Amino acid sequence: MSKAKRRIPISRVIAALILCLILAGAVYAAIMRSTKTDNIITFGSIKMRLIETTIKDGAETDVADGFDENITSSTSVSRNVRVQNIHNHPIYVRLKLDMTFRKDGQDDSADHLVNYDYNETDFTYQDGYWYYNSVLAPDEVTPNLITTISFNLGLTPNQFKGGTFNLKIDAQAVQSEHNAETALESVGWPQN
Repeated sequence: MSKAKRRIPISRVIAALILCLILAGAVYAAIMRSTKTDNIITFGSIKMRLIETTIKDGAETDVADGFDENITSSTSVSRNVRVQNIHNHPIYVRLKLDMTFRKDGQDDSADHLVNYDYNETDFTYQDGYWYYNSVLAPDEVTPNLITTISFNLGLTPNQFKGGTFNLKIDAQAVQSEHNAETALESVGWPQN
């Protein structure tokens, strides 16, 4: 006896072909969605210059590393601290001053031994920093943050003989474009 041939209706063949096409499209779409891409992000750049000077013999001179000033004859010294924007984008600026005392190879904090004549008109103190109250435009220089350092050496200045006071200035800047309205509200400051 011969076997009867089975016929598959054409509608089932077409349905199977459509189902295969749909599955192939879904697999192709999934592959396309997981394609690796590289994003390029461009940040604005900022540059500033810290300016530290002193008045000697009536003239303003730069304070270089290793600058030596004898404080045994006076309880205060001239020190001008300001910042210049040396790039083409406006910036916000903040500064922090720390005094250390070094004697016999030992560094100690000396902030309690000094007073600074801070410029509270152009700068505002917050969170350990002095923020310049204005945007610093390209090529502009801030007013002085300080002009004098006074030493409170008390009745025993001889204990400081042979030692060295060192003023550490931490100057930081962030772009003011696309940032907050003031330096105090701005974001992007380096984390300490």
